[in-house]
Amino acid sequence: MNGTRVGYARCSTDEHDVVIQTEQLLTLGIPEERIYIDRGFSGTSRRNRAGLDQALAAVWNGSVFTVTKFDRFARNMAEANQILTDLSRRGVLFGLGGSVYDWNDPFGRPFLQTLAMVAEFEANLGNLRTREGMALAKKNGKLKGKQPKLPEPPGAPSAADTPRARCPWPTWPPSTASDAPPSIASSTGQRPPGRRITSRSRTSPFDQDRSKRQRLFLGSSTPVSPGQGGRPAARRHRAGRARAVRPLRAGQR
Repeated sequence: MNGTRVGYARCSTDEHDVVIQTEQLLTLGIPEERIYIDRGFSGTSRRNRAGLDQALAAVWNGSVFTVTKFDRFARNMAEANQILTDLSRRGVLFGLGGSVYDWNDPFGRPFLQTLAMVAEFEANLGNLRTREGMALAKKNGKLKGKQPKLPEPPGAPSAADTPRARCPWPTWPPSTASDAPPSIASSTGQRPPGRRITSRSRTSPFDQDRSKRQRLFLGSSTPVSPGQGGRPAARRHRAGRARAVRPLRAGQR
């Protein structure tokens, strides 16, 4: 019988250890490769317990599913009855320490059901005590929630004292000179508040460079309006070339 045992161990938190349970299962003659473990999972639910699922899948007809204590197996009476019923249909017995119980036995079923009821009662009683302690601590002001991991150093500026919070700018580009930053307002000639800054009144670097090249080519000292894109200068250039090729009439100098 010892060679057909499959062991299962569980601990509720990662801080707990399953060394004692594992040693007891090894003492019963269960090989280490047939011991399945769940760490950090509660016995009140079967959900996400991969070790339990693997142990239930590893048993076969005539084998014994073994735990050291019943509460390590389950703390939910309904789920415990469901799992034990499924094991009995597959011909698997339930081992509690060195004892073996049959779910179909008139004594074994009531005994395992009583253990399941006591395990669920202990879990519910522990949850009730935890809630009462938290309510008392909250009433006395000792339960204030999770504290920050890195508290602010003394004298550090708060989020409201940052430059962005003190001087929030509107969406860019600004619609009026009053909305623009001081550097932009000074470069645009300090336009009065309420006057819109349109694209025709701003001088881009491309327009300035084009105006400079046209003055050098035409030899004209008259600046070209940036907003007009150099069109008047182009017309004067074409008109000058037409007068140069036109023959002089009699009496004209």
